[in-house]
Amino acid sequence: MKSRWRWGARGERSISPRLSERSERNSRIWIVWLLAGLGLSACTRGEPAVSAIAIHPTNPQIVYVGTSQHVYKSRDGGRTWALSDQGMSSARVMSLAVDPRSPALVYAGTFGDAIWKSWDGGQHWVPDNRGLKEHLSIVTGIVFDRQISSIMYIGSTVGIYKRTDPEAAWLEKVHGMESVYVVALAADPKRPEILYAGTSGGVYKSVNRAERWEPINRGLDIEEVGGALSHGVNAIAIHPEEPATLYIGTTRGLFISTDGGRSWIQIRAVPAGDVSSVVIDSRDPSTVYAGGAGVFKTTDGGVTWQAASGGLTSNVRVLAMDPQNPRIIYAGTHSGLFKTADGGQTWEQQTLTSREGMAS
Repeated sequence: MKSRWRWGARGERSISPRLSERSERNSRIWIVWLLAGLGLSACTRGEPAVSAIAIHPTNPQIVYVGTSQHVYKSRDGGRTWALSDQGMSSARVMSLAVDPRSPALVYAGTFGDAIWKSWDGGQHWVPDNRGLKEHLSIVTGIVFDRQISSIMYIGSTVGIYKRTDPEAAWLEKVHGMESVYVVALAADPKRPEILYAGTSGGVYKSVNRAERWEPINRGLDIEEVGGALSHGVNAIAIHPEEPATLYIGTTRGLFISTDGGRSWIQIRAVPAGDVSSVVIDSRDPSTVYAGGAGVFKTTDGGVTWQAASGGLTSNVRVLAMDPQNPRIIYAGTHSGLFKTADGGQTWEQQTLTSREGMAS
């Protein structure tokens, strides 16, 4: 795809060392910001805040939702829900992922209790933390290697971990990273050896399955806007056919790169606030949704954007798109779960708490 963007000439910025007092302070502040942003800093009434959503890769009627206390599962496309967290601690669920090769395997990253695994579609859960550091408690992202099925990655508040076998221990993979508070993690859909990590101090890229990372922050001007915390990266979405094109949602707005992250440009049509989630239509990648203070949508590859928030009543923390019908999208917000079936024109709130029985 020929680039329609003009890139600034500013060079890549350095990031504060991860062991420095400033970096540690930023990480502590980032945790407080993350909780507040998710609406988890206090008990909520009514529908719970939703911080994670995962959809079955071949049967999109099956949907998992993570909240501040539970995992819920729907087997009918969101019409009804049931608790699906037997055996799991009450830790807040921060990330969910369904294994694309073995969809009965579901993983949940938590705030306070690291990572959990279900082998039976969410009916029962066990901890899956072998090899993780004792102080690793917040897992923010889960990624599968689509070429080598035994490889998995997790992003956490203390870095990135990799496992090369389901029975093996997790290994820390932060070589080259100065900012290790990882909020988003994504793999190139065509070249799975290429990974991107969004952190509290910008974006990192690996071309060798997380063995080494390099910062790719040209155009983000991290130091100019006050340091690592002021340009945290919340979300990464990669074009499924032209993976050199990718979007990042940050604490200062939405950015796009068309050269594999070597340079970035801000999309001014989307308000320059917190963008927490970005999803790309796999069937028509020129259609992209960005969630934050509402949902914004482009149908021309990011050139123009318009609001797509009719019926939403709260800030969006996470978006998930139906893999078979991209007009169906779920939005996790501070005040519960919402769903659109018309590409964002109208949203309706889903009731998670109507059934308390276990999912089957």
